[in-house]
Amino acid sequence: MHDALNDAIEYWEARRVSYNVLLLGIVVTVMSLPGPHQQLALTGHSARLLLLFAVLANAVYCAAYVIDIPVQLTGFGGIWRRWRWGLFATGATLAGIIAQSVTLDLLRV
Repeated sequence: MHDALNDAIEYWEARRVSYNVLLLGIVVTVMSLPGPHQQLALTGHSARLLLLFAVLANAVYCAAYVIDIPVQLTGFGGIWRRWRWGLFATGATLAGIIAQSVTLDLLRV
């Protein structure tokens, strides 16, 4: 269990910065794009909500441990370590879609 936990922490925490940069990039891009959503306004209230969602996004990121550690402890641990990037890619994609949607909803005037 100790080795699986250490391996999970090394793997997932090394990718947390990339995850956060991706989400930040999406939020900044959505805020700066011209078009039908050109009238975006960052108010104190929406800024606090975006901060709350950033904290929640990082809490949800920790859900990867719930999947990763038990699978490492099975007979599929070796295969899983080679393919768990798929969990990262799927989670980051879903988080990006949610970040785009939440940003548009929160910042719409």
